[in-house]
Amino acid sequence: MLSWRPMQETTLWNNLGNDLRSSIGSATLAALLARNAEVQMKPLSSLEGFLAVPELLDRVEHDEDLLIEMFLLFQEEAPMSLAEMHMAVERSDMAAIETVAHRLKGMLASLSAKKASLLAADIESAARAGNAGKIQESLKAFDPQLTGISGALDSYLVGEKS
Repeated sequence: MLSWRPMQETTLWNNLGNDLRSSIGSATLAALLARNAEVQMKPLSSLEGFLAVPELLDRVEHDEDLLIEMFLLFQEEAPMSLAEMHMAVERSDMAAIETVAHRLKGMLASLSAKKASLLAADIESAARAGNAGKIQESLKAFDPQLTGISGALDSYLVGEKS
């Protein structure tokens, strides 16, 4: 089970100013750290097949509210971007494909969705090169990745609301 990582006492102690250090005392700091260790974040194991969870948690500094906000934003934006990409592919609009793939690559990278982000980068490069065959090939791998990520995020978020 992934959880909020307790702050390391030495790191926290070193980051406190001298005045605060002398007024807080090590016993109070130890109590704060013990309470912090008890706070548990909802398990992210359902996302591990799609996201590099430890990297993502480090990116958001274990801030569950920020994580949920990122997930909600992704769930709102990704389906529209994917639909936009497929419409651009139908029109053979390489510039639009490149732009949307770049946007999706960034969204996915911010979630530490490495495989999907690399696939989006492949689509972006293929569009830049005008390689329609490579775009189709990459989309066949990309679509299930995006669907899987979206489903896993839905499951996580539904559990969050209950």
